[in-house]
Amino acid sequence: MKKRLAILVVIFCISIGLSGCMHIDGKITVNADGSGFTDFKVGIAKSVLDQTGKTPKDFFGSGSLYHAETINGREYLVLNDYGDAWNNLGGMDASLDDLMSGNLEQQLGSIYNTLVGTIAQEMGPVTLVPIDGGFRLNVELHDEFGPDMVAEHIWPDKVTNDSLAGMTIMDLVAQDIDGLVLKVTFEMPYNVVKTSGGNSGVTVNGKTITLDYLKMIKSGDKSWTFECTKDTKAIIATPTASTVQVNGKAVSFDAYTIEGSNYFKLRDLAYALSGTAARFDVAWDGTNNAISLTSGKNYTTVGGEMTGKGAGNKTPSPTSAKVYLDGKEVQFTAYTIDGNNYFKLRDIGKAIDFWVDWDGKNNRIIIDTTIVNSGLVYDGAGNIIDGIKWDTSTKGKS
Repeated sequence: MKKRLAILVVIFCISIGLSGCMHIDGKITVNADGSGFTDFKVGIAKSVLDQTGKTPKDFFGSGSLYHAETINGREYLVLNDYGDAWNNLGGMDASLDDLMSGNLEQQLGSIYNTLVGTIAQEMGPVTLVPIDGGFRLNVELHDEFGPDMVAEHIWPDKVTNDSLAGMTIMDLVAQDIDGLVLKVTFEMPYNVVKTSGGNSGVTVNGKTITLDYLKMIKSGDKSWTFECTKDTKAIIATPTASTVQVNGKAVSFDAYTIEGSNYFKLRDLAYALSGTAARFDVAWDGTNNAISLTSGKNYTTVGGEMTGKGAGNKTPSPTSAKVYLDGKEVQFTAYTIDGNNYFKLRDIGKAIDFWVDWDGKNNRIIIDTTIVNSGLVYDGAGNIIDGIKWDTSTKGKS
């Protein structure tokens, strides 16, 4: 089996013949001790094989075993049992050149390279390194990939061995060749947080990272970083016991206190501040897993605002969605609780420009849209250490 896999890697990495007419869907499972395994589905479009008069054995070796399978309405011939395991993180370090250097039995100690080595060669570097309490995964694209890429070789109307000569994956991606699939899933040992890179084609759900390379290429982004670490301290979200006052009026919010800070739903805040100087609208971009805020615009209700009330303590998880304010990305601390995103109130106040204060005597949170933040500097606990409050009603310092 190992020799057959090595032949497959060679075929993929030189990108000739039918390599572009494939459904490539791989899964990489990383265990907490650095060991793991791969499961890699590779399918060749039967229609193209029929036109060239070839079989998968012509490309994967005479000993290859495969079966017919319909995927997304298209008929493929899929290689059987493509996967293997590695014993430790060091087994991932062998390069593709090492893999093909001669001693196949020794070099194929990690079949990880038949999948990740292929991706690294064709699409861009993939690195997985240990960090304190877990792992960091970095995925990149080669410079030639991007939304404006142009094919050097044009996909022919009639597929023959000669007409496919020189065809690369870049050519196929640039032409949106029908049936091409390039997807990889990483199953990590701990919950994952994406620390850099865009959201198009990238999905993070708990311990799972799903990458759709075709969408990633069209996004124009070039690099993505993910971190998964073992939780050393449980973060607890407690329903906020404090009352909230908005411009002097008591308002009931569904809010939580997390590590000493108050977290509110964006839509609840937008709803409560609609019609004020700090009004803003909220929109959700499901395709890119992004939240879009528009300042100076009254909130558009979608239903469900200002409803529900947290009951009991919860265990929140970091929110992975990006947030854009007036088209520019902004950084907020946010958590997901029971399917809803909660954002730190002081972060929103600084970004939208309204005043947030704490009345300890009356156990009350104060939101005032007639006072804006002007050059305020906060310490790590959210306390003001420099700056002024500007009262828009009197145009003076308060």
